[in-house]
Amino acid sequence: MFRNYLIVAYRNLMRHKVYSVINVVGLSIGIAFCILTFVYVRHEWSFDAFHEKADRIYRVYTETGFGQSGMTPDPLGPALEEAYPGIRAVRIGRGASSVKEGDRYLGRSIYFADTAILEVFTFPLLKGNPATVLEDPSSLVITDAATRKYFGDEDPIGKVLSVRLWGPPAVDRDFVVTGIANTIPKNSSIRFDFLAPFAARGEPRNWRHFNIATYVLLSEHVWPADLEERFPGLVKTWFGENADQRVGLQPLLEVHLNRGGRGPKPVSDPVYSYVLIGISLLVLVIACVNFMTLAVGRSFSRDREVAMRRVSGASRTQLTQQFLGESMLLSAMALITGVVLAELLMPAFNNLVGMDLVLRDHTDGAGLAFLVGLSVAVGLAAGGYPASVLSGFQPVVVLGGRHRFGATSLFARALVIIQLAMSAFVVVNALLMVRQIEYLKTKPLGFDSEHVLRIPIWDLWQRDSGHVYVYRNELMRHHMVQGITTTTHALSNRTRLLGDVEYQGEQFHVELLDVGDEFLKTMGFSLLEGVDFDPRSSDSRASILVNEELVRRLGWKTPVVGRTLQVEERDVAVIGVVQDFHVRSLHHRIGPAVLRLKRLDKMGWGMLFVRVRAENIPATLAFLKDKWREVAPGLEFQHSFLEDELKEQYKTEERWNRVLQLSALFAVFIACLGAFGLTALAVSRRTREIGVRKVMGAYGSSIVSLLSRDFVKLVVIANILAFPAAYYISRIGLNRESARLYWVGY
Repeated sequence: MFRNYLIVAYRNLMRHKVYSVINVVGLSIGIAFCILTFVYVRHEWSFDAFHEKADRIYRVYTETGFGQSGMTPDPLGPALEEAYPGIRAVRIGRGASSVKEGDRYLGRSIYFADTAILEVFTFPLLKGNPATVLEDPSSLVITDAATRKYFGDEDPIGKVLSVRLWGPPAVDRDFVVTGIANTIPKNSSIRFDFLAPFAARGEPRNWRHFNIATYVLLSEHVWPADLEERFPGLVKTWFGENADQRVGLQPLLEVHLNRGGRGPKPVSDPVYSYVLIGISLLVLVIACVNFMTLAVGRSFSRDREVAMRRVSGASRTQLTQQFLGESMLLSAMALITGVVLAELLMPAFNNLVGMDLVLRDHTDGAGLAFLVGLSVAVGLAAGGYPASVLSGFQPVVVLGGRHRFGATSLFARALVIIQLAMSAFVVVNALLMVRQIEYLKTKPLGFDSEHVLRIPIWDLWQRDSGHVYVYRNELMRHHMVQGITTTTHALSNRTRLLGDVEYQGEQFHVELLDVGDEFLKTMGFSLLEGVDFDPRSSDSRASILVNEELVRRLGWKTPVVGRTLQVEERDVAVIGVVQDFHVRSLHHRIGPAVLRLKRLDKMGWGMLFVRVRAENIPATLAFLKDKWREVAPGLEFQHSFLEDELKEQYKTEERWNRVLQLSALFAVFIACLGAFGLTALAVSRRTREIGVRKVMGAYGSSIVSLLSRDFVKLVVIANILAFPAAYYISRIGLNRESARLYWVGY
């Protein structure tokens, strides 16, 4: 019986090739979207789950008036172990600018960590003893992937590599490779090529610098809430009575996505997973509705077939099984096509989402179960109602010519409206997102970023701080250079320096920018009150500029000039107020900021900002490179345009905007396929009427108008439903705290 159902279903599909192709293409696109979404979501939501003790590992985070951060001070890890005997703490951080073998550069992906890292985390060693591999301060672990990249088939154990440790002063130190770790999984929050003992870091330990990630492994009988209850008292001991810091614990499994909403902002926003799930389901539903609409439309031409089968003795259950068999067979064909399509689209999808996903990595039991379940669900969802309608025809009524399709026709129209409304919904949201991104890129930031080159001076400063002066002076002589300044802040999301400020007993954090001569002039900042820094003044080091937000925070009234603050435990006087400016992306609100004048030879962490004329920029850039080679032979010249770097902050939004645009394109394509099929059905049903009208002298345009009139009405109704829904959903997204500023663009 089952074999007979399949044969009949196959014959029916082949007999109506056009409708079969339309349905297979539509469903395969929807299934391909779902497969890509499954691969993406499974990868994102499985981060760090490979660690054997992942459920007991927590990241320590700190919280201030600026928000929450995963960075902590050096001494926090040992202090936690001392306060709580039932935990193991691991500190992980950077501390070196490069790794070399002789003169060969091996990159800078090196982390320094406490020796307990291999006990707390699951990073298996291919060679070396996990208990002793990092005991020696000069030992070094390299990953298997880095071994193949840098040494090929050669065994790196025992090799001596030179690591340049951060200063000041920067020093080169030899490390011996003592272990090889297995390649770090793609879904790991902690990634490195080289791993060195934390004791080898060349930076001082204090409670004021937040530049280390601290993780703790809790014993099985220790609960995180018990630890956090004691944190407030310990924070006063660690940071001082008036400190505004708070400390908390975030589960390791929530570091990447932070689905629980606790702790710092996630590395990857979980909203994108939900958006992708919603998009894929929407496209799949449109395809299923497309199938249902065409199937119901074809029921007008299959009524006599059903009646004859009923007269021949077929039961309604048997007819339902036959029609469901057709939809299941078509769904299986769409699944095969969808898998092939997903594999073909995977490179483009990876480019859109900025990942390196592989479909074959998900062909395990869970992946196969997902595919089978998806195919069955699509077959039942798309074929259920048409099968019920077709199997319900009454033979006597149909064969007597008295059957009416009123209810069926009404439902078919409702399906068309739903399909068109969903397509319009996706299109409208895609257009709104384009508007949002355009607003982000064009909103004034409080300074002028056009024609400004950003040059890192870290390596040059490490070689000789005096060379920075030489290079700056050489550039100032060029007629195309309009201004040069420096700052420790990159004026983007990439770096952020927080400083401690105290005023009338209140302590809080501010954005702290150490700037060089003519910073305001070169970068186009607006001075609202007071004067700019004067490097020749003896009081310049005891003077600061503040932004409007700091003035509002402290409740100051004009004049502000002459007021005093304590910044980093030093009394300073305010000499001016700068208009508010964005030092990070528009996802973040403007916070209180303090600008301090800093000598060029102290700008080791800083950036050189060079404003150039708009004319002949390539020639000016070539001049900058030539002078760099003269002053710093052997050092790579790195540069970027500040405007491009600022736009780069929104690359994630641009990627997802492209995803939404492509989704809208596919949704409209599927809807058009359905419209084509429905139009063909309508024409086939009204062939005799059209012929009579032509004989009576009707023009082609009037016939087209007659056939399209009802469809245009459905399109109008669908848009009326889609536009308010799209507006409402976009408003919800824009009112999220991280994106609230977008709404100003409307």
